[in-house]
Amino acid sequence: MCGVSLRGATDYYQPFPDPESVFASKVEEHAEYLLPVGTLSLSRLSPDWSGNIHFLLPVEPLGGYGRLGEQSIAYHNYLCRTDWLGYHLRDNKCELACDFRYFHKKYYAERPPQDGYQKDEAAQLDAYYQQTHDYFNRCRQNFQKYGFLNLRAEEFPESKPLTKDDGCDLVNDLGGLSFSSNWSVSNFPMSCYLGDYEVDGKIDEWERVVPQTEDGRDFVFIGQVDMWNYMEYTNGSLLLFYDPVEKLALSTIDWG
Repeated sequence: MCGVSLRGATDYYQPFPDPESVFASKVEEHAEYLLPVGTLSLSRLSPDWSGNIHFLLPVEPLGGYGRLGEQSIAYHNYLCRTDWLGYHLRDNKCELACDFRYFHKKYYAERPPQDGYQKDEAAQLDAYYQQTHDYFNRCRQNFQKYGFLNLRAEEFPESKPLTKDDGCDLVNDLGGLSFSSNWSVSNFPMSCYLGDYEVDGKIDEWERVVPQTEDGRDFVFIGQVDMWNYMEYTNGSLLLFYDPVEKLALSTIDWG
């Protein structure tokens, strides 16, 4: 991939936005299942676009218990399926494009699992949610204090103050391209374009991949967030796509 990576706030990217400025409805319920890590002004990527799009990290899946939305097939739709989440964009805010019972925490509350594997997952979800939200809040407080994200910042001596160069990337590949990887081996309809692309200053043959809208058009790649910078115990990166016609956001996870 290629594009712009950021370690601090800019006039077009706001890290850690308030949930009230991100979610169009049911703010508390959205914020329970989704972590708002950043808001991007779409006009930064295209003069034909306006409004905002939001990078949202799902709290699930619980590590070691499958993939996002894997058990809740009854609440899947075109945009929301295993490892994929879609959103409608309304007045610069977003709304989940499926029932909240897509998430295992709510799904199991309505349909208590009988299988031992699922029962184990259900028994751990409440504690996992609390742990994940606590860690994310630490990240937000750390960023508010230092202007960049480094959870070990307080361990460094005052004689050697840290700078943004010591922080981790808040977002990667803004305005770049999405290439074939683990995420694109999926049941989501895809468009693939094989050609010569420049990546990290080197031109080589790559397979550029983007998901398709329900009527067969291409989504546009927006950027990527390394989830481990905001959540413990994950090896996933979240990719965000946009459909400017239907005003849809679509995200998936690239598992390492």
